Amino acid sequence: MEIAVALKPARDALVSASAYTFTVIQVTAKVDDPTTRKQKVNADEVPLWTVDCLRVGDDGAAVVSVTVPAVTQPSVLGPATFDGLRVGLWLQRGREGGGLYWTADKVRPAGTPERPKGV
Repeated sequence: MEIAVALKPARDALVSASAYTFTVIQVTAKVDDPTTRKQKVNADEVPLWTVDCLRVGDDGAAVVSVTVPAVTQPSVLGPATFDGLRVGLWLQRGREGGGLYWTADKVRPAGTPERPKGV
């Protein structure tokens, strides 16, 4: 029996906030177990959310999913900005395949100022 394991690199890369524009399509809970619908949490026990959006840049357009931690479901739809946006590469051992994963510290409506940390 062959088992495929997703591998993540030790690092990911920060993405310039001005490199892309994002339009949020939907926000859903990132589910850990589809049977129980238990939501995934980060190391600080903060729930994780999947923010599906249209990403447009010089390299074209694509629909991407960005994982964001938040105590309550982010209420952003339409143009948005991601604070601390990062992208990384994942691969599967023993199988062809892989792709990019996107994470961010926060999502907010485009045009709203970033709040200083600790406020």
